[in-house]
Amino acid sequence: MVTVPSRPQFAPPPDLSSNPSTEVFKKCEINKIRLCNLSIQRNRSLCVRNLLKAEKKMKTLEYSFQDWTITTTKSHILPSKCSCHEDIQCTVCRYSNELTLPSLPDMIFSDNILKIEHKDLKSGIFFNALNALKKVNDKQDDIKVAISKAWSRANVSASLEVTHEVSNPFDWTFTTDYQGTLFGDGLQIAPTDKSIDLNKLKEKETILFFDEIHLYEDELADHGCSSCTVKIRVMPSGFFVLHRLYLRVDEVLIRINDTRLYYERGNNYMIREYTSRESKTEDLTCLSKTHCIVASFRLKNEFA
Repeated sequence: MVTVPSRPQFAPPPDLSSNPSTEVFKKCEINKIRLCNLSIQRNRSLCVRNLLKAEKKMKTLEYSFQDWTITTTKSHILPSKCSCHEDIQCTVCRYSNELTLPSLPDMIFSDNILKIEHKDLKSGIFFNALNALKKVNDKQDDIKVAISKAWSRANVSASLEVTHEVSNPFDWTFTTDYQGTLFGDGLQIAPTDKSIDLNKLKEKETILFFDEIHLYEDELADHGCSSCTVKIRVMPSGFFVLHRLYLRVDEVLIRINDTRLYYERGNNYMIREYTSRESKTEDLTCLSKTHCIVASFRLKNEFA
């Protein structure tokens, strides 16, 4: 709740006949204080209005499946400017305070979220951009763009000594191994030999609910694409979640980190699997003989 400061009570001005100059000065000070107080109220009201506008722009869908409530929320990308006022912290500052990355992706959908909650246990799992970015390496930079090899050869041929030390190294591809965030005390993680039956997921079933939520995306300074998304589909037999980090560095590599979450009707557990796959572009040259397959490198959904 935002508390608007009450207008201060001012003492009556002294007699003008005694000291008119002092009275004029005090009247000016009173006006300044009143204007300042009015400005504070307007700033607070503007901040609250901005928060309400952001809430109105959010699109929230909710679906109930047995003992689970599935909620998806979509909104606009993270603003570029701070909109804090006093004790009200904006989303921009929250990201700046909680993340240690020197730079952030071009587009962050800060309010987008997929939440799966058990109705009785009040526990579940959710996926959002902030926690996904917390898993990005903020200390090391292991991938170089394709043109870097040409630069190195040019420097060697010209007998130039060039230092390659980076002042603030970090994973500029924003690769994350995020597997979702658990909340509540009702769920426990335990190792298992069971796996998700992908053949069962290929069976034709009625799609009761489907949604795709974008978490963040970056074009890597025109050197490729890094995209983090999460999808969910609900069938009569259960629900399936796919969280995917798709990375393409042009003429260097393609990387896919997937987290799959599956719940089958009647079970008292969910299965979560994490996989990481990567191939260098030069190892895929046998596939790049036609323009059609080269173009498919740019379509993240073409990779199962």
